[in-house]
Amino acid sequence: MKKVYLKKGCDKRIKKGYLWIFSNEIEHIKDFNKGEIVCIYNNKGTYCATGYINPYSLIAIRILSFENIDIDLDFFINKIEAALELRNKFYNEPYYRLVYSESDLLPGLIIDRFDNNFVLQTNTYGMELLKKYIEPALIKIFGQINIIYKNDSDSRKLEDLELTVEWKPKSYDGTLDIIENNIKMRINALRGQKTGYFYDQRNNHLLLSHLSKDKYVVDTFCYIGSFGLNALKGGAARVDFVDSSTFAINVVKENLVLNNFTLSKCNFINEDVLSFLKRSKESELKPDILIVDPPAFVKSKKLLAEGLKGYINLNKWAFLAAKYSSLIFTFSCSYHVNQELFKYIIEMAALAAKKRYTIITELQQAYDHPIHPQMLETKYLKGYILYINEN
Repeated sequence: MKKVYLKKGCDKRIKKGYLWIFSNEIEHIKDFNKGEIVCIYNNKGTYCATGYINPYSLIAIRILSFENIDIDLDFFINKIEAALELRNKFYNEPYYRLVYSESDLLPGLIIDRFDNNFVLQTNTYGMELLKKYIEPALIKIFGQINIIYKNDSDSRKLEDLELTVEWKPKSYDGTLDIIENNIKMRINALRGQKTGYFYDQRNNHLLLSHLSKDKYVVDTFCYIGSFGLNALKGGAARVDFVDSSTFAINVVKENLVLNNFTLSKCNFINEDVLSFLKRSKESELKPDILIVDPPAFVKSKKLLAEGLKGYINLNKWAFLAAKYSSLIFTFSCSYHVNQELFKYIIEMAALAAKKRYTIITELQQAYDHPIHPQMLETKYLKGYILYINEN
């Protein structure tokens, strides 16, 4: 392996466990090839870590190990087995995020497990080259499996990687069956968003279920209906599913049938969420619980100001669509919007809507999305349960 030398003082964060090295921290960065495995040394020649390099990326090196070891099949077997051991502490069934990138010390790699089906994302050039070890490692651990590489994320463009979707065996149609909180759900990874499902909301789904008995619940940005399905499991009197995607609404209907839920207790609203909330303001019938779980509005730091306006406007209309004594579950999955900034968004939205509220609790991602203490980038999902007070 080639050696990379850091500039003076640039090893301080690494000593604490930080996994990224930026291009301006490296001497002679142009001497390396994209995705190459390198040994990292400080300016005094002391070994620091091993990782892969992309000299054309702002995040030039992502660290794989703080030991001077080979990055080979055994390395990936050990890392994935360690990740599996952690998930087995929390989950009795094989449905979870198995590998969460930096948090499992495999930066650039996402693996979601759906029983015998594994959906992978290799989001960096280095991890793309290491695919030759990842698949054999999974087979070694789990036996014969179906694999989908869902590499259609825009983040790959930052690494000059093409967007592709591959699956093995070719006869596999991408169908994923999920069991979460004793609810069955079906989605197709080839057509669905990201890896096909969002395990990060599992704990919040369950919390909603406990609060939903005899309640009228509205699940906006419903996707495959996970929040609404959990509400029905908890005894909700009525659930409205709202999404602009016809595909999503159709999947919701299939999942209701799969669980033998009563369709007459549900309404399916194929509409832009903001338009729906504006209409709901004028309605006499308002939900007891409103779920607002939008896609990321801020996908880069330069879009922060624009994204904040979007979040404030969305939550303003959520307040206006809510009634006194109702609950709002509201979320942001934008990393660049931290918990305090999200709190500011809620404050501005409430002022704009002329509503008073109480924060019941903060919400965050599930246990299979652990947070690396030195990599706050791994903490992206944040939310609140809000109680609407009388004005």
